[in-house]
Amino acid sequence: MTFDRNHIKSIRKTVDALNERFDFNSTLDFFKVASYDGQRLVIWGSSDFTTHHSLELVFEKVLFFKGDFEWSRNDEKELITAEDITTDPVNFKMKFMLESDGYYFSNSNHKIEIHAQDFLYDTSVVLYFYKDVLAPGEKVAPWVKRNS
Repeated sequence: MTFDRNHIKSIRKTVDALNERFDFNSTLDFFKVASYDGQRLVIWGSSDFTTHHSLELVFEKVLFFKGDFEWSRNDEKELITAEDITTDPVNFKMKFMLESDGYYFSNSNHKIEIHAQDFLYDTSVVLYFYKDVLAPGEKVAPWVKRNS
């Protein structure tokens, strides 16, 4: 990926839209790392992980990850912050920060730090149970089997 000011603006707009959608009054409280292969990091957010998740954060070309694998949101802070930390055309990356309140599987650091070259999110509600008729924006998790 080459250095592109428009790409940086796009990431910032994406982060701002996410923070506006999940503001301080949101019921989205819990997060967990769903997968991480060294390049792509996927984090799920939910109000109740026993039934669904309603947010998927996807970080592409991850260069650094530090933090817990499960945590509860610090709802006194924005959901996520981002700042560009290099303007090198070859090695451009941004630093993304999420903060925990420390009550749910979190260490004493309470910060999740990710350096990545790209970021996107999905707000589909992914159900952990089978449902015949789905509402708009709902889908059933791929591992859920249909009842016989």
